[in-house]
Amino acid sequence: MSGMSPSRSKWQVEEVRSDLPVADVENILSSYNRQWHVANNNQAQSHVSIGSREFADVLLTEMHMAEIRGVRDESTLDVGDAAYVGVTHAFDGDVDVDSERQRLDESNVQIWSSRSPISFIATRPVGFLNVLLPETCLHDRVPGFSGGYAVIGTDCPAGQLIASHLKAVSSAAKSHGDLDDRCVAGAMADVIANLIRCSNLCVQPDLRYARLAEIKRFIADNLKRAELSPRAIAQEFGFSVRSLHKLFSEHGGSVMRYVKEQRLEGSAKDLRDPILCSLSVTEIAFKWAFSDSAHFSNAFKAKYGRSPSSYRKERLNLPTR
Repeated sequence: MSGMSPSRSKWQVEEVRSDLPVADVENILSSYNRQWHVANNNQAQSHVSIGSREFADVLLTEMHMAEIRGVRDESTLDVGDAAYVGVTHAFDGDVDVDSERQRLDESNVQIWSSRSPISFIATRPVGFLNVLLPETCLHDRVPGFSGGYAVIGTDCPAGQLIASHLKAVSSAAKSHGDLDDRCVAGAMADVIANLIRCSNLCVQPDLRYARLAEIKRFIADNLKRAELSPRAIAQEFGFSVRSLHKLFSEHGGSVMRYVKEQRLEGSAKDLRDPILCSLSVTEIAFKWAFSDSAHFSNAFKAKYGRSPSSYRKERLNLPTR
């Protein structure tokens, strides 16, 4: 998923020292859960342990922390295809979700969206499981869903199911290295879609939204084709090019910007894959239908803040020459 840092194909644990400056703690937490602010004066004063594993576009984390407040404010909200959904279950202790005056404890789960501000306060040690997935993963499962917030008790079958599912996937993620990532991600999206339907979130069916999701699936299947263009996509679905552009603009994007973003995400995944170390940056650029390596490098740096080669070295811990 966009914004997630290092490759987490296996369960990894990161320990965050309590004596680090708040800015450093914010950077670490934001690498797992984009752009959170920690409101604890100048020192974090809280040891944080983060276990994580990535399944395709889905990121599962298990966090242990104490006396910490996180705030996702108006300046960090996502829109359109950048938006993602989080589901959180506290398995030890409780968290006050003060923006909604709710308490998250072992009897409930929380679903939230990066489209809206949210904050949390832990005044005592707490452990919780959290899963993040792009909102786009849910478009074909719950057409019309575009974010929301709800706390669902585990006395509700859907709440009980997601809590049990998170625990089971977390256990498997720690002990099994050969899980099918896309299968796990798909199952997780199915369970979360069921939670959305059973919660008090408003989902308005939208045929145009469903058609957009269908087009995006077609784009995903054809990203490596250099001839993928608005005209080719429009012809595939019997649209005019103008209608295709209008459909994307209605949802806050453009066709080729979306194609470019997806290609960059695919190339980033290849760059952090140790199995593909033998491929040069230029070969990866051509694989993802970029016309030349300079254009690819500029686009990649604009999105990820570093060159493709630097990104690969950091993610794979390669020695600097």
